[in-house]
Amino acid sequence: MLGLQIPLIATIALLSLRVGVMLAFTPVFSLFPIPATARVLLVVALSVAIAGALRKPTMPAPDTGAFLALAAAEFSFGLLLACGIFCAFAAVAFAGRILDIQIGFGIGQIFDPVSRAQVPVVTSVFMYSGALIFFLVDGHHALLRGLAHTLDMVPVGGFSFDAMNLPAMLAAWGKLYGLGFMLIAPVAVAILLIELGLGMLARGLPQMNVFVIALPVKILAGLAALTFWSRHMPAGLSRIFDLVSDVWNGAVR
Repeated sequence: MLGLQIPLIATIALLSLRVGVMLAFTPVFSLFPIPATARVLLVVALSVAIAGALRKPTMPAPDTGAFLALAAAEFSFGLLLACGIFCAFAAVAFAGRILDIQIGFGIGQIFDPVSRAQVPVVTSVFMYSGALIFFLVDGHHALLRGLAHTLDMVPVGGFSFDAMNLPAMLAAWGKLYGLGFMLIAPVAVAILLIELGLGMLARGLPQMNVFVIALPVKILAGLAALTFWSRHMPAGLSRIFDLVSDVWNGAVR
């Protein structure tokens, strides 16, 4: 009886590596202080559910050496899937970083108790808002469907580096800068026009200390423009989250 269960146990263990690595190296759950026990239980529960839904056993009972090789392959494929999710949130962080520099918040940072690092204000707000909207637009359901789809592309233990489609992945990663700027383009243009006006003011009134005036003006104008534009940002965030499927579909040939 135990011998019959070994392939199922091995499948669950390998799926746990794929799912666990994918979630551990992405900002979806790392942004929030979720207890480690809850994360482990979530990964195991997902792996058991996926393994139970498989049509047939994916492998015979492997020996120790073969299992370690399969585990290394699943770990690598989990990292590859995590790159897709990280790509989307990197675009959100890029957009926030642009506004931090333009508004003037780049010179002051806040302490993030979750990551225990100093982060810019707008970037931190964008990351947490992006994670919240990710769940509000059912991104977690799409993530689970995509994870199930990866089992059709790459069965458990079937990943090989020779099957990676590196040009397609790089092309998907190249989109993050354009999509990140698209997310805050009107706000960035508004602040740029304000800086242009302040530059003309400094040119006409050289005795005025424009730097002292420019900082509060850019902060107020930037926050006002961001507040007005925020109602249109969820559509841009939905396109950014599509980067996950772009990277995943281009991950393997």
